[in-house]
Amino acid sequence: MKGAVIFAEMLRKGAQCTQEGLNQWPANFWSTRFKRTDIKGPGHLFYDSVRNKTIFQGEAAEVLASAQRPMSLLSTQFFDQPVARVEGTLLKLNRRVVPSMPFKADKIAEQLCVFVDWSGREPELELKGLYNHGRALTFNLKFEDRYHNRYNYVALKGLGMPKKSDRGSSHSRPVHYERGLDQQNALGMERSINALHDWEYSNYFLSSGIRTHVPLALIKFKSILLASGERIDVGDAIKEKVLPATREYDTRQVKFVPYLYLKGFGEMMRVIDLHKEEYEAFAKERGLSVQEYAVSWGREVGRNVALMHNLGLAHGYITDHNLTADGRIVDLDSMSKGTHSSIGEDLYDTLSVLVRDQGLGTNDSKAALLDSYFTNRNHIPEMQRRQFVSWLAHRGIDKKEVNRLVGLARK
Repeated sequence: MKGAVIFAEMLRKGAQCTQEGLNQWPANFWSTRFKRTDIKGPGHLFYDSVRNKTIFQGEAAEVLASAQRPMSLLSTQFFDQPVARVEGTLLKLNRRVVPSMPFKADKIAEQLCVFVDWSGREPELELKGLYNHGRALTFNLKFEDRYHNRYNYVALKGLGMPKKSDRGSSHSRPVHYERGLDQQNALGMERSINALHDWEYSNYFLSSGIRTHVPLALIKFKSILLASGERIDVGDAIKEKVLPATREYDTRQVKFVPYLYLKGFGEMMRVIDLHKEEYEAFAKERGLSVQEYAVSWGREVGRNVALMHNLGLAHGYITDHNLTADGRIVDLDSMSKGTHSSIGEDLYDTLSVLVRDQGLGTNDSKAALLDSYFTNRNHIPEMQRRQFVSWLAHRGIDKKEVNRLVGLARK
């Protein structure tokens, strides 16, 4: 990734396959997957909850160490996208959740405020993109939050439309960055309202033990880049109809304020990005077969969705684009107070992602998702049970099985 070294350190080497390496691993991952047993043997023995077997200490350490490499180092789907620096103002920095922020506060706006460059000139910088991500680019950087969740990427959302993305590749030029078009859709941009909504819920999720992305910083654009490579102030861009003055939000027109939203991800790839090769590579990195990985993914997703619903919230838009390869639920700008129906629909949509996906959709992973979801749910009232019966019937799950699953929930 040419130029990205000015943003971040190179990926550090993984933990060594020693007891010291085990102790350095984040507590949440260690305690979630591996449990030390009382079985005597050559060295300590650990129970691996993902593979449902007892393994030696060295094997556990090897799995943990190898699991540090992100898919950006294993998949050929990531492409390079030229970007260039533009002016911006740092508005928010999430030091409460990420006390050891991986950036210097006084350098963030200067170094990380960038915009896609379609000009074809020699790249000033390059970031990594994925075809299905129409307004986000990323670079690798390892860090942790205060809850010991580990992240491998910094994603920059709202920096324009990457040329090789699904939207960008359908245009010969970024038509929304030309003068005089007066478009209501600023493709590739992030609205302040959406970013702030996502920021609030992401922090709430993390404090509640739900694994998602972590907000890092919000930067308000002072300028953007035209297709020619010319820099233009945001105010002038609106006057010259490069950007819209307002956009619709919740059936009303609100002032359009473009933000650059920096977020941390454990894995940038979503289910929609995964093909056979990615499933195999992701599973191998974790010492699993593809089938074992599918089951562990189902358990993790089921747990995260259940904890979200315990808060009385519904996502409202669970698709293969906002469930990540490591089972986190992301893109929270659609969050709202949950109803019995919307919570049932969330679970139906989650199960639909798994059922439709050829890599994850096995009977075992489906059972793992449902068991994990209901085991992690708090008391389920009668009206919500009826909604589950109604929604899950569309996935071939009969009333008797739904009642069994509901019985797994904590009273």
